[in-house]
Amino acid sequence: MSKPLLEKFSILILIIIVIIGFVLINLGFHKPHMFTFDEDVYERLGSQLKENPLNYDPRLVKVKIQKYFPSEHNIPAYMDEPLFKHPPFFPWLLSLSSFVNLTPYSYMPAIRVPIFLGILNIAMIFFFAKRLYDYRVGLLAAFFLAIDPIHWLCSEKIWMETTLTLFMFLALFLFFLGWKQNRYLLLSGLFCGLAMLTKYTGIITPISIFLFALVYKEELLFKKNFWFIFVIALAVFSPWLFWNYQVYGTNFLNKMLNVQTDGKAFSVLYTYSVPIILLTLIIVLLSVLRLINHKFAPSIRENTNTFFKVTVIKFIIPTVIIAGFITMFLYPSFRLAFKNMWSYNHLPSSGWKWLMFAKAPWNFYFSRLLELSPIYLFSFLAMILFSFKNNQNDSLLIFSAFLMMPLIIFWGYYESRYVLPIVPIFLILASRLQIWIWDRLKVKTKSLKIKISRFVFLGMVGYSIVKTLIVSIHLALPNAIGIF
Repeated sequence: MSKPLLEKFSILILIIIVIIGFVLINLGFHKPHMFTFDEDVYERLGSQLKENPLNYDPRLVKVKIQKYFPSEHNIPAYMDEPLFKHPPFFPWLLSLSSFVNLTPYSYMPAIRVPIFLGILNIAMIFFFAKRLYDYRVGLLAAFFLAIDPIHWLCSEKIWMETTLTLFMFLALFLFFLGWKQNRYLLLSGLFCGLAMLTKYTGIITPISIFLFALVYKEELLFKKNFWFIFVIALAVFSPWLFWNYQVYGTNFLNKMLNVQTDGKAFSVLYTYSVPIILLTLIIVLLSVLRLINHKFAPSIRENTNTFFKVTVIKFIIPTVIIAGFITMFLYPSFRLAFKNMWSYNHLPSSGWKWLMFAKAPWNFYFSRLLELSPIYLFSFLAMILFSFKNNQNDSLLIFSAFLMMPLIIFWGYYESRYVLPIVPIFLILASRLQIWIWDRLKVKTKSLKIKISRFVFLGMVGYSIVKTLIVSIHLALPNAIGIF
């Protein structure tokens, strides 16, 4: 049976989408704009590392940049530490790119990294979605990512989020491929390590992979290569740990935590002690049940399998997801975001004020996603709908988003760019739901009900794309904001 015409030219269409993504990002970067504090710091750290790969002292950077900031602008305390607060992989990439600079501007080679990796994100989302579902979901997801305001903005700024997103996404993609071919699990571990070496939030991916295997893929727990994911990730990350040990001594872990929390490590751990203890107990309980399931008699194994398939997968996880969205809808901020989503001329708040969203409620990211793009409404509906279906491909995406979002919320410091690592997952889910609905509406029929349903559905998809483009053109294309 011959392939549909669209499938035959899917790679060509992907190339066109990638080119569109590159043109949009490049247009945004070349607009006259100011650099954010983080961009200035990263670019200067990259320049330092070019001269000396072990010179990661932000105090030298602080001396150079403090004259550009007004006296009332407090430079963060972590700039007074002998090591920068984030692991060094992103500034190292910037330092490598700076070896080829044909302009008098030091920032020009630095921007190549987020632009190039942002383009790779668009390509990778296609290949992942295609392997999970089909080429249509892949093309739709790639197009959505190309016009997404969060991805567009992060790709035109010297921020580490596009780098972190690519590594986390590749780790998840390779983990999926590793279900059938074990060697991919080793590569998944490599990219887990690179994600952690880019930013500490990268640890979310190996945690998600472990818990997914614990709940959905018991057989992976008894494969040697699965455990090498975590061994390799730790091996890749370990030079940074050793570097901190050399600088701070035996108290280096406490120091690393304090730098991340502005010296409030103990209070943060105390505040979240209950959920941390509960999560640990749940992981231990599930691990014991899986061990029992593997080691003991078939009758006991059948009971534990029933517990996971019926109680955990078909009841607990869907119930928590639905309860979470219902709880969010009780917040005025979420209802307002839902209302603003339907206003084509409403633009989400943005600007340059540091910590402008510091007092936002815990549902900040869900609300912002709706305001930035109605496409995420399809993502949230997909999480609810497909959580009831026994499809492990759906479950991989839903479970990953289900775990990653609370961990990013727990991380604090609300800004839309910090949710970028989960954006590709959400957009694949949105594309998956839209194709799933279309396949059920495209049947040949004279039914007026079906015809009206098609019209309404296509109208919603069309509106979500137009509204996303309006937001992106006003926020991302001018490249005139630092906080959004």
